[in-house]
Amino acid sequence: MITYKKKLVKETIVEALEEIREQSPRGRILLVADNYGSHHARITQQWADELGIEFVFTPLYSPTLNVIEPL
Repeated sequence: MITYKKKLVKETIVEALEEIREQSPRGRILLVADNYGSHHARITQQWADELGIEFVFTPLYSPTLNVIEPL
């Protein structure tokens, strides 16, 4: 389980990446993400690389692929 963060900034995303890796210590992790700026931040990408987590980004302007959009 990942702890919900009220404020999604690059620092809290890095914390979430660490939690994801702790829960799955081995193997490849693909994380599907939208194009929120903090997902593309240099620190986020560097930390993901260090933890062995790959981001797969949804195409721009595709709200139907992001299940949270209707809410």
